[in-house]
Amino acid sequence: MSGRWWVAAGGLAAAGLLVLTVVVAGPLRAGGDQPPPEPPPSDQEPPQPETLESFRLGAPADCGTNPFCLDGLGRTYGIDVTELLVPMEPGEPIVTALREGTVEVGVLFTTDPLLAEEDLVVLDDDLGMLAAENVVPYSRAELIEQRGDGLRDALDRVSEVLTTEAVSRMVAELRAGTPADLAASQLIETLDLDTVEVEVERGDPIRIGAERFDEDVVIAHAYVAGLLTQGVDAAVVELDGFRALEVASLLDREIDVAIDYAGSLLEFLDGFASLASPDPKETVAALGELLAVADYELFAPSPATSANTFVVTAATAERYGLSALSDLVDAAPAAEATPPPGVRPEVTEPLVLLGDAALRVGDTGPAVLQLQELLQAAGYPPGPLNGIFEEPTRRAVAAFQTDAGLPPTGVAGPQTLAALEAAVAAAEETESETDGSGGTPPPDPEPAPDRPAPDGAVVHLTFDDGPNATYTPQVLDLLARYDAQAVFFAIGQQVSGGSALVQRATADGHRLGNHSWSHPSLAELSRPAFDQEIGRTQDAVQAATGRRPTCLRPPYGAMGSQTRSWAAEAGLEVVLWDIDPQDWARPGVDSIVRSVIDHVRPGDVVLFHDGGGNREQTVAALERILDQLSDRGFSFTIAPGC
Repeated sequence: MSGRWWVAAGGLAAAGLLVLTVVVAGPLRAGGDQPPPEPPPSDQEPPQPETLESFRLGAPADCGTNPFCLDGLGRTYGIDVTELLVPMEPGEPIVTALREGTVEVGVLFTTDPLLAEEDLVVLDDDLGMLAAENVVPYSRAELIEQRGDGLRDALDRVSEVLTTEAVSRMVAELRAGTPADLAASQLIETLDLDTVEVEVERGDPIRIGAERFDEDVVIAHAYVAGLLTQGVDAAVVELDGFRALEVASLLDREIDVAIDYAGSLLEFLDGFASLASPDPKETVAALGELLAVADYELFAPSPATSANTFVVTAATAERYGLSALSDLVDAAPAAEATPPPGVRPEVTEPLVLLGDAALRVGDTGPAVLQLQELLQAAGYPPGPLNGIFEEPTRRAVAAFQTDAGLPPTGVAGPQTLAALEAAVAAAEETESETDGSGGTPPPDPEPAPDRPAPDGAVVHLTFDDGPNATYTPQVLDLLARYDAQAVFFAIGQQVSGGSALVQRATADGHRLGNHSWSHPSLAELSRPAFDQEIGRTQDAVQAATGRRPTCLRPPYGAMGSQTRSWAAEAGLEVVLWDIDPQDWARPGVDSIVRSVIDHVRPGDVVLFHDGGGNREQTVAALERILDQLSDRGFSFTIAPGC
């Protein structure tokens, strides 16, 4: 940043020199070479910065659980940005929101090439919240026992040559349209890793997980390309989530190697005991000890780092006099006092978030499953009931907390659990009283997979997170084959690039629904942010199809107390679902098919996804579902409200 200001100052100096040259070269006044008179002093004071009263923070969806975002701002700067947080997709959407004034402060990664934009100013972490965030691969120790020390050597060699600048270049190429594997391969070709071929025991390809943001995707592909160059078979497994899902995937042996960032992973695993520091050696050493106790292997750290960076536009910085994170302190509510840094906790298998008794992202086990069941019973869908506290569960907790008048932290402590139990008990008591009065008809008999449907029975198919150039056309082809109509809940920022797809969907008789502009949790948005997310999507769909959506599906099904009323004011009806086969998690084609066929009733709304990740399983399952339900006499029509 100082380099840019230096260039500007140099430009001004050059301009001044030009003026001086003109004056000297011009005609001399009477009196010879006397200097020109000094200009009269100005009475105008330089403009004073305005006072920043409040701000909105645009950040990736994991900011609420990232130790160096929401939590770090509370611990280090004493501010609570929970109500100010606007969850967004990383990168360009955040910069766009900054420029359009939807948010005043944004969070980018240090590897994001957008940081080089001239109109962005980085806020200095003047109180030292951030820790060393070197890229670090890790795995179960059994992987090295099975495949040999050569695998460790191969991974360490990739780490040794991976730099922050290289990651930034790959991200830029990915966003410019270069496939991640090609960008990574081109980088690895320049690093001379093919001079040595390591000895690794034969077996299945080494599966390396990639979380759902650009930096992690290109880094995972770089490690795969580096292993392939050294003669080790490897592949990337793309995960539709963040750190908690990656840890769970490693635990479940769905991936072999996870790629993370030293400080964040350490804080995630130590229960936010503040063991991470800006010193890379200290942080990596503490992380290695923590992982080793639980029988995990930490490989050599890379010099590449990817940490959170807080940015504002140059105009906002000048208007409010912002240069450091401390400048935000008076514009945000004070955070509750936090305990002092803790001691290193005992680590047991499986890896879970340790520390207090609250449940939060990353926790696993029966207590989490019980929480998910309570949320489901209370009407707050938590995602899959699998005992893994991931992002959908956090959003459901935050939505319930909002409605219950509790701080919407997304962390389920004793107060939240008690309130949930009370809400479920009250609902069950009301239902029991209604049943006793005879006012509620008996439930329909359980559906049977081979039972013919009643005459006129319909099912409403819906698809979220598109349009997608690969999978949406396949879905449309299948729907056309079975004369089925459906609703596509589209993400606004994907509509312009997929206008031909949404036009085809409309021409085929399908409807477009609103799924927000950038897929945030609507439960956590302020009214202006809500209007921006929904309004931009309405405009994009109308521009592409000539018709504005009439229905809204909140991402994750997460709603605050005002979501329905705000949607109604925008002319939208909220449409959720009756059956969720969890196709987004890729549980297998058979699982998706059974989840629908075994439970569908006439009039049910079924949730699928045609975007947001690899949807091969969804397409394969959809064909079988359409075939079997058609044979039973079901037809497929537009969901009510759309």
